[in-house]
Amino acid sequence: MKGIRFAAAKKAPKTLPVAQASVEVREKRVKAKAGRNVFAQMGKGIAAGWAACKDGCTSMAASMKRKMENRKVAKQNAPAAVASTPAVKVKKRNNIAAWWKNFRGKNDHVFSWFTKKRTAAIAAALVVCIMAPIVVSSAGQPAGGDNGEAEPAAVLAVEKSEKVADNDEPTQTPEETAVSSAPTETLTPEPSPTSAYILQKGDENEQVTQLQTRLMELGYMDNDEPTQLFGPTTKASLQLFERKHNLEIDGNLTQEEWNLLFSDQAQKYSVSEGISGQDVQELQIRLRELGYLDKVTSYYGTDTTAAVKKFQEANGLSADGTIGTETREMLYSEEAKANSIKYGEKSDKVTQVQERLRKLGYLSSEATGYYGSETVQAVRRFQERNGLIADGALGPLTEDALFSSEAQINALLIGTSGSDVEKVQQRLVELNYLKNSTGYYGSDTEKAVRKFQQRNGLTVDGKVGPQTNQVLFSDNAKKAASGSSSSSSSGSSSTKKPSKPSSSSGSSKPSTSVPSADAQDVESLIKVAKSRLGCKYVLGAKGPDRFDCSGFVYWCLKQIGVKQGYMTSAGWASTTKYPVVTSMSKLQRGDIVSFKGHVGIYLGGGQMIDASSSDGKIRICSNIQSNSYWKSHFIKGLRVL
Repeated sequence: MKGIRFAAAKKAPKTLPVAQASVEVREKRVKAKAGRNVFAQMGKGIAAGWAACKDGCTSMAASMKRKMENRKVAKQNAPAAVASTPAVKVKKRNNIAAWWKNFRGKNDHVFSWFTKKRTAAIAAALVVCIMAPIVVSSAGQPAGGDNGEAEPAAVLAVEKSEKVADNDEPTQTPEETAVSSAPTETLTPEPSPTSAYILQKGDENEQVTQLQTRLMELGYMDNDEPTQLFGPTTKASLQLFERKHNLEIDGNLTQEEWNLLFSDQAQKYSVSEGISGQDVQELQIRLRELGYLDKVTSYYGTDTTAAVKKFQEANGLSADGTIGTETREMLYSEEAKANSIKYGEKSDKVTQVQERLRKLGYLSSEATGYYGSETVQAVRRFQERNGLIADGALGPLTEDALFSSEAQINALLIGTSGSDVEKVQQRLVELNYLKNSTGYYGSDTEKAVRKFQQRNGLTVDGKVGPQTNQVLFSDNAKKAASGSSSSSSSGSSSTKKPSKPSSSSGSSKPSTSVPSADAQDVESLIKVAKSRLGCKYVLGAKGPDRFDCSGFVYWCLKQIGVKQGYMTSAGWASTTKYPVVTSMSKLQRGDIVSFKGHVGIYLGGGQMIDASSSDGKIRICSNIQSNSYWKSHFIKGLRVL
C-alpha cells in the first residue's frame, strides 16, 4: 500500500505546490483503492456464486438419479400393474411402451448426448443468473467521479476503509455519517420524443388554424377560411415557406420554423432565381404568353430572371427580377403590357393579323397594317372567345391560337360587352325583339337573339355569329311577330354595363336593381362545378382535375361556353365587365362571388362551391352569409350569366 502511495506521489509534477501535489496523490490513491475494492467484491461474488452453483448442480444430479431409479423400479413392476387392469388398458399401455422403446432405440445418441451435457448446461445457466446482478450492482457503484454528485460519498467510504481492518466494523464521525447516509440522486432518463415536429400532416388542432392564417398573410396560401386540419394543401404551402427560407423542404413544422414564421424575419411569398416548382411553371407560361420568355422549364434560371425584369420595366414595376405579389397580379391582369406588337406599331405582320381577324369575324374594317384601338379590341374579343387572358396583347400563345385551325369564329354571346354588343342590341330594339340596350350581352339579349334566329330561319344558338350578324343588319331582317313580348333588357340585369370594352379600367357603379340570371345556364354551371367536387387544390392549377380558386371558376365557365379569360381573384375583384351585386343578401344561384384573395360560385341558400386551400379540395361551403370570416372578406358578386 505504501508503495502505491509512493509511486503516485513520485509521478506528481515537480512544479506544483506541495499542498496541490498531496491532493492529487490522495485522489489517485483513492481511485486506485476504489478500483481494487470493486474487483474484490466481484471476486467474492464469483466465488460465492460458483459454490452455490456447485451445490445446486450436486443436488439436482442427486434428484435426477433418484427419479431415474424410481422409473426403473416402476418399469420392473409394470407387468403386475398391467395384470390388475382391464384388457383394453393393458393393450394400450403395451402399445405405448413398444413405441417408446423403438423411438428411444433410434434416437439413443441424442438422449446420450443430452444426459452427458445437461449438467454442464444447467451449471452454466446458474452461473450467469448469479453473476448478472453482482456485475450490474458493481458497475452501478460511483467511481472516479463519473456520477458527479455521488463522488464525495464514494471517496469518504474508500478513505475510511483504509483505516480499519478487513473484518472490523468502521466507526464514522457524525459528518461522515451524514454524507454517507445522504440519498444518492437517481438520474431517470427522459423519454425520447416520438417526433421532432410540433405539427405535421394529419394533425387537427387550433395551432393549425394559426399556421394557415399566417401562411395566408404571407402569401404562401390562397386566402380562405382557416380550418384546424393540417391537410395536403397546408403541407404544400409550408413547403413553399421552407423553400423561401432555405429550410429542409419536408412540409413538417418544427419549433424553429414556427418561431421564424411568426417573427419579423419571415419573408413574404416570392419566386426568384434558383427555384423550381409548379408555381414557377405557371408563371413561365404566362411570361411566354406575353412574349417575354421562349421556353417553359419549371426552373427559375437566368433567362426567367431577365424576362421578369423586362416585364417589370415595361409595366412600371421595380425591376428586381423577382416575382412577388405585385408583379404576379400585374402579370395576370388585363392591363399587362406584352413584349409583342405594341400599340401604334405599323408592319406587315400587323396586316396579316388584321386579315385573319377579319376572316374570323372579329374585325369589320379593312386591314391597314396599323395596330390601333380597333385592332386591340378585336384581339381582345378573340382572346375571350378562345379562353385566353383578354389583355389585347398579341403574344405567342394568342398568335398561335389565332392562326390555328381550331380558332373560334367571332360570335357575341353571354358575358361579352362593348360597342359591338350595343350595336346589336340597338338593332334588336328596332326590330322589337328587345326593349333597351346596355352594352352588355346577358340572358335577356340571348333570348332576344334566339327569337330573331327562329323568326328568320337561322340556327338557334343564342349567339351572334357572322351569319346571324349579316341577316340582322340586312334589309330582309324580319321583325318580331306581333303580340310577342320583347325582352326587358340586354343583360341579365338592368344594371348599366360599361360601353367600353372589357379592358376599361376603373369601377362602374351598379344600379340598384340586379336582374336574375338565365336558369338553364345557371344549372349548367352548377352541374359542371359539382362534377369536380373532391378534386385536389393546387396553387395556380386550372383543371381539369386540379384547381386553385380562380382556376376553378375559369374552368367551369369555359365548360358551359362562357369564353372568359383566366383572371386571378384580384382580377375578379377589380373587373367591371359584369353586373355587380353589392350585398351578400342579394346573391343569386350562379353568381361569381369575389372575396379578398378568393373567388367562388354561389349555389344559393348561403352555400358556395369553391376550390379551398384550407380543405385542399373542391368543396361546398355552408352559411357564408352568416359566417364572420366571409362577411368581413366579401367584395362583391358578379352576375356573369
